[in-house]
Amino acid sequence: IRRSKMEEIYSSGDIAKVYQAILKSVEEITELVRYKLVKITDSKNHFGEEQLNIDKETDEIIYRNLEETGVVHSACSEESIHPTVFNEDGSFIVTFDPLDGSSILDAKFAVGSIFGIWPKCDLIGASCRDMIGAALGIYGNKSCVVLYNSEKDQVDELTYCKIEEEKTWVITDTKITLKPDAKHFAPGNLRITKDLPNYKKVIDWYIDNGKRLRYSGGMASDCYHMLHKKDGVFLYPGIKEGKKSLTLRVLYECAPLALLVEKAGGVAHDGDIPILDIVVDCYGMKSPIFMGSKNDIERVDKIMKGIDIDE
Repeated sequence: IRRSKMEEIYSSGDIAKVYQAILKSVEEITELVRYKLVKITDSKNHFGEEQLNIDKETDEIIYRNLEETGVVHSACSEESIHPTVFNEDGSFIVTFDPLDGSSILDAKFAVGSIFGIWPKCDLIGASCRDMIGAALGIYGNKSCVVLYNSEKDQVDELTYCKIEEEKTWVITDTKITLKPDAKHFAPGNLRITKDLPNYKKVIDWYIDNGKRLRYSGGMASDCYHMLHKKDGVFLYPGIKEGKKSLTLRVLYECAPLALLVEKAGGVAHDGDIPILDIVVDCYGMKSPIFMGSKNDIERVDKIMKGIDIDE
């Protein structure tokens, strides 16, 4: 464990300023989720979903810190999907989910913030593989950030700590690599088993083979568990035709986490193609997602498609 130095962790140049803004946001949100009373507001987000006071405040914190970098062209979030332009000369676009899992926050479960960093471009029509950075912030008994270190092409973990009365970030893990075989599984959207009976076969396989269930109802925290433990799968199927039971959004959740998982040696796809090969068709685009340890995701894909497996 050692104290963090920007020039060692976040790449050189202006992208370091974007990661600094993300860390600053996580620091502020840490205080907010710990001490702010949560209540429903009278407003709704773009998708018609009720907003908590804390949804709006986390959104505002992140927008403010990104604007203050001076290098971010624009940003958009799951709470306010239309891009807000900060600086026409900025080099980056940031897409983010300010507080993933806010519906389980009142039960004191861990929640998180998800960030994708893009070069300045038109996001509509862009490939998710155009992303150049990503980060996952977690607010639990400790606050942590897992991020893609583009300078070293690796995934690192930082933890927000108090050392000799000074609050600071320390590097707690580097070169995070997912093992090819998983001990843990996080199966979301169990309601879809009625329409996708092969998904029930996937879950049965994990139970029959003695794997450990780790599902909280929050994508951010479940994916953090997978990256921290260095194995696991997160599964959230849906039916693309008619977009039945699709709830996870590409720009703000699926693509950034898929980048972290791929860079950690894992696999992330939508049942047909890698998540990072998806071409964005709208700001609210949704997708199924299957991601995690390579051998497990390959096995899940076979079972979902009705292909016999040897085990």
